[in-house]
Amino acid sequence: MSRKLENTVIQRYVAPEVVDHLASNYVTGLLNARVTRRVNKLRKQYDYLALDTRITYWEQKLAPLNEQVPALAPKPETWKNIQQSLHLTDSKLATKQAEQQGQSWFKWPSLSMWQLSSVFSLVVCVVLGFQLINQPAITPTVPDVLSYIAVLESENETPQVVASTYGESKTLVLDILTLPDIDTEQSYELWVTSKTDNQTRSLGEIPKGTTNFDRQLSEAEWRLIADSSFLLISIEDEGGSALGEPSEDVISRGLCIRLAEREVQI
Repeated sequence: MSRKLENTVIQRYVAPEVVDHLASNYVTGLLNARVTRRVNKLRKQYDYLALDTRITYWEQKLAPLNEQVPALAPKPETWKNIQQSLHLTDSKLATKQAEQQGQSWFKWPSLSMWQLSSVFSLVVCVVLGFQLINQPAITPTVPDVLSYIAVLESENETPQVVASTYGESKTLVLDILTLPDIDTEQSYELWVTSKTDNQTRSLGEIPKGTTNFDRQLSEAEWRLIADSSFLLISIEDEGGSALGEPSEDVISRGLCIRLAEREVQI
């Protein structure tokens, strides 16, 4: 590999937008096995410490969501399905459980990093899924595809709102964890920032005093989500911003992540 090409590759891997994209998709388990192995190698090298730092950031950012929901016991058929998929009979399962009781939890590091990432991804998906579908008001009436998700957080990195969009119905769902109190003459407004032109456009007001909110997006609004870099929430006068742009009082912000399998060239 020529020195020129080598330098080009290094510069690409330290570009903030590439680093954040790889880190967020690594933690949520959206990278394929080949790219995950590549990221595992890169994050150990001195030149790419920013990648390792960003991965840690995303792990710490998503982990607290586990504390936002109560424990949920799996259905009996879930264990049966797992047992069948692993080809375990009752006797084999009992033997396996007995063996596991004698093993230390700290033997988890024997798993490869991509396996640990997959486990973490499963936990995140279960937690977010429980939050988003265990609300009667927003449970989809037909099967739908969760296409994009953003965890909006305050300036001190406290998760405030989980925003999800569903591709088939083009539905926006907001699961509101906590938002600061506002006056009766004020309102919350949701905004999307484009990756293409870096412009910020409104997605409308968020009703006050609610913990769950959903509405169908227009074709134009869906294209904004598909091209989004960030979602953010600002405090505006009642009725929304009269200027078509957010006020300086931005209270929450989060990276919009596409939840779909895709090849990431690396």
